[in-house]
Amino acid sequence: GIAKGLFKNTHLAVIHLRYNGIGDQGAKALAATLMQNSTLTEVDVARNRIGLDGTEALMKSMTHNQTLTHLDLQRNNISDKGGLAVGLALKINTSLTHLDLEGCRVGDIGTSAIFENLGSAYYAMTQSHHGQVRRRRMPIINNRIRFLNLGGNEIGEEGSTHAGNALTINQGLTTLDLSNNSISDGGAAAISEAIKVNTTLLELSLAGNHINEEGGRAVGEGMTANSTLVALELQRNRVPWVFETEGFTSNLTVRSFQSDLNLERVNVWMGYDDYATGYRQDISEARERGDVERPLEIFVPMSRALLSVHCMANAIGAEPVGTVQSTLGEYLNQSTCLLDLNLSRNLLRDDHLRVLCLTSLTLLDLSHNHIGNVGADFIFNSLSKQRGGGVLREIDL
Repeated sequence: GIAKGLFKNTHLAVIHLRYNGIGDQGAKALAATLMQNSTLTEVDVARNRIGLDGTEALMKSMTHNQTLTHLDLQRNNISDKGGLAVGLALKINTSLTHLDLEGCRVGDIGTSAIFENLGSAYYAMTQSHHGQVRRRRMPIINNRIRFLNLGGNEIGEEGSTHAGNALTINQGLTTLDLSNNSISDGGAAAISEAIKVNTTLLELSLAGNHINEEGGRAVGEGMTANSTLVALELQRNRVPWVFETEGFTSNLTVRSFQSDLNLERVNVWMGYDDYATGYRQDISEARERGDVERPLEIFVPMSRALLSVHCMANAIGAEPVGTVQSTLGEYLNQSTCLLDLNLSRNLLRDDHLRVLCLTSLTLLDLSHNHIGNVGADFIFNSLSKQRGGGVLREIDL
């Protein structure tokens, strides 16, 4: 019924249909509408049990429709075959700028097809005006897509390698979410090579993947050559905090805070949640490995102009109060721009809060720590001393 109504409607620009269970039949009806509709700019059909048939119909409509800019297909059963259809649509469509495919069971095959049409190259035989036949590298680039969410899919090394290849050519994407996939060190390295030369990407999420020390080192080296990224997410990987390569610190979680980069927001969640929930048993073993001391090292080279810092679940607070004061405390005291601080799921206690300057913040998350009434009183007393235009608008204890 809605699809039929849209045939005649010449005013509606945005339609949200998520959680309606329209399935493949509903998606096909909507696709038929999009073939002819010239007013809709945003369509949200997330979580609607759309499978391959519905996806293929919608993507076919995208090869004809030239007005739709936002399409949300989150949490549908698109799969790799649906990813192939998406790739074909991106090759032809000239209007879509925002595409959300989070949690759609897209694997390496579908992902590769998508990124091949966002930036790849083929070789063609061309003839010059002198009659000479030459083999020329011809790029295939869709520079119109600005936002692409592929989080929560089944992307591994092959798909992430294609993502890296695309990013070396593509000059349109500004936000790319590859979180919660199966990207390992090889895929991280491919993406890192791309961010050395990419000048348009502003936000990149690789959170919740399988990136270890080697991949972390590669990402760090990529960041040394990049001056445009403003937000990077690496939480829930297994990247060590600090390591040295050829005499300089190249780990992303340290390099990203240095003042010669343009990052405004960085999330680094090491995943030490087990320490925060069962620290009495685990803390001595963690100290022997050196893991507990590492999180605070991040605050030593951190840029004073950073706007947001998220360091959740890192066992911060296991150290003596003096160590917290000389690292995190000193940073907060000198910071000129920090507005958003998230230290949730750590081991902070009341006595730690006394050495932290919290007077410039607008957002503060200290939930899931070990803060009692004394610490809470200190925080609220600090509100009367806020400086630098800081006005705390949201607090989570």
